[in-house]
Amino acid sequence: MTTSTKATRPPEAPPSTWTRSIRPVAFALGVAITLSILLWAAQRTVIWWMADWNVYYMSSEVILRGGGDLYDVVAPPLGPDLDFNAPFNYPPFAALLLTPFSFFGVDALSLVWNTLKMLTLGGVVWVSLRAVGVAYGRRRLVLTAVIVTVVQLLDPVLQDVQVGNINVFILLAFLDLMRPDGARGKGFLVGLAAGIKITPGIFIVYLLVTRQFKAAVTATATFLATVGVAHLVLPTDSLRYWTSAMWEPDRVFIPEFTYNQSLRGVVVRMLGNDDNNLLWLALAALTFVAALAIGAGLHRKGMNFEGVLVVSIAMLLISPFSWIAHWVWIVPVLILLWTMARRVRSRWLYALTTFVVLVFMLRPYMFASWNPLEGYGLSPGAQLLAASFVIAGVLLIALAEVHRRRGPLPVLTESGEGHGAGHGLR
Repeated sequence: MTTSTKATRPPEAPPSTWTRSIRPVAFALGVAITLSILLWAAQRTVIWWMADWNVYYMSSEVILRGGGDLYDVVAPPLGPDLDFNAPFNYPPFAALLLTPFSFFGVDALSLVWNTLKMLTLGGVVWVSLRAVGVAYGRRRLVLTAVIVTVVQLLDPVLQDVQVGNINVFILLAFLDLMRPDGARGKGFLVGLAAGIKITPGIFIVYLLVTRQFKAAVTATATFLATVGVAHLVLPTDSLRYWTSAMWEPDRVFIPEFTYNQSLRGVVVRMLGNDDNNLLWLALAALTFVAALAIGAGLHRKGMNFEGVLVVSIAMLLISPFSWIAHWVWIVPVLILLWTMARRVRSRWLYALTTFVVLVFMLRPYMFASWNPLEGYGLSPGAQLLAASFVIAGVLLIALAEVHRRRGPLPVLTESGEGHGAGHGLR
């Protein structure tokens, strides 16, 4: 009788902490690179592809030769019938940050630029899913990749990627604001975003009214540092920006342009002229105060996610000119809306969510006028189409106030049913 011996395989060692950390990073990077390549392949022949870099390349040339005429830069025409004379409108610090990227050719630049954008969007989606308590671990990672892919269909994301603008990167302020109160260095990215594009400065006020004083000080100091650095490197351009160019909103474009999705755009189209700014300023002030009050109230109830998004919508509404691409903040908003509709099971909330999705996918403003430059003399129906993003924004702020009064959403169970009171969507 023979006895056979079977070799036993030694137990495998568990993956190291480093291995567990690098896998999701590698996955995220792989998805981001793949998406950027697909976007490049699909859109590189579109006339608007990386169009805003026509301005950024020229601004970088000014920086490299010592500055002085940064705000005289005007982009060359994209074609015989597409001469928009787009100037450089950001603070001089933004031009400094853009300059290193100008050494890339357009194709290489688009791959690098959009890979970084996809990673930023991935961070925004990941943090938003965490805030609403949807999915964990690998499931959240996969869901994040799916959502980042799907949101390319949203008009603001599509346009920002297509023209190569910086708006997705301004969402870094969102990632900063979603950190816990008192977190070390909180406020740095908010201040940096304000130094790049002014309007995120509204979040410094939000930090103040929510009594996050340390973060507000950090944000303010960072913003002032960007101003100081730019002044040291580009003193003439800095002086011109802060004393002149910044206060000329019409440098961006004509305010009645139907792609201007701000309160000012709606007001000037309704009045038929831009001679009187009192109505716009009054509406902007009312929106500013209301959004900060609602945001602070949400924050006090442990709903910082909602508070940040309310203020972000107000930022877009009160800006003198909000291009379509500026509304990339709708990505975390839709994640919140989807979660609320799923948990509350309210028909009107499902309807509102559907309405917002359709508004930001179907481009209603394009049907307001055959020529978007002709924003005056629109019919009442066309006025509504031209104000579609603004209408959605106002409805979302109103929903936030209802949400503030009713309190946190119910907790989501594994079966997808909501029950009990949650602790807010932190």
